[in-house]
Amino acid sequence: MKKIFIIFFFLFTLFIRIDGFADSNFGFFVTMERERFFHNDSLFVKMVVTNNSNVAKNFVIFDRGQNSIDYLTFQPVIFDMVGRKAELIVPYRLEGKKLKTILKGLSKRTILLQPNEQFVHKIDLRKIYNIKNDKKYRVKAFLFPNLEKKIVVRSQNELIFVSTSRDKIVLKSGIEKIKHEILPIETVHLMLFAEKRRDWENFIRFIDTKKYLNSYPDFVKRYKLADKKDRFVIIKEFKNFLFRQRADYILNFNVYSSELSHSGKIAYVEAKVERFGIRKNENYKYRFKLEKWKKFWLITKIDATVTKGIKHD
Repeated sequence: MKKIFIIFFFLFTLFIRIDGFADSNFGFFVTMERERFFHNDSLFVKMVVTNNSNVAKNFVIFDRGQNSIDYLTFQPVIFDMVGRKAELIVPYRLEGKKLKTILKGLSKRTILLQPNEQFVHKIDLRKIYNIKNDKKYRVKAFLFPNLEKKIVVRSQNELIFVSTSRDKIVLKSGIEKIKHEILPIETVHLMLFAEKRRDWENFIRFIDTKKYLNSYPDFVKRYKLADKKDRFVIIKEFKNFLFRQRADYILNFNVYSSELSHSGKIAYVEAKVERFGIRKNENYKYRFKLEKWKKFWLITKIDATVTKGIKHD
């Protein structure tokens, strides 16, 4: 057992090198259909890659036949709630094979992403980890755009899930209900993505306009003093203000943390946003407040803090 642990630790440090340099051109986050799974369900995690740069970017996936090889370019990592890693069951990792040996015989497939374009890769966690029932786990992921150059991108978020034995849950019906909803961190990502593309029709879908207006002092004072008819006009003006052609348009963004209240009805999401400036680009730290509305989350407030800018050449 001790020998297996040593081999695992060595392989883990070989593949997931924290000292490998990061590639900020890619945005990367993980998503799952729900938080609770039965023991005989597939346990899929989706890993979403976004090209956050202004030019086309690519990364490499390794294939054997028609199937991509799990745990190479995309590497999910599972921890329990006290930080212990789940047992990895990928055969070539346990056998102690070197990276060059593993890649030999595999074909490369280059994934080319245009600016703002996304790629989604799905892995069944049960095929690469020994997941115990009735135990909470945390999952995040690493993307290796080029394994041979030790380039690494960490997921901007992590998720919590549990696998439960079927005989310990009494279902109200014979059909398991699946939660089809967008998470708070995904809502913010989609909103910023829509603004970057100037896709205002989608942008406004993620905002509770009347509450979001309170983050803008020039509008909130007028709105509170206005009657019902004038408030309608002010809301329209506020939307036009949000949709305006901004000189400080979004260049890049990174949605990196999410926090849920005890009630489960309020969430806070933080993001870093780089905006264009004439003399230098401005970096902002955004903190969004979101409130649950039916099966969706709507952004109701934004707090922005300016951080260090980037001078132009």
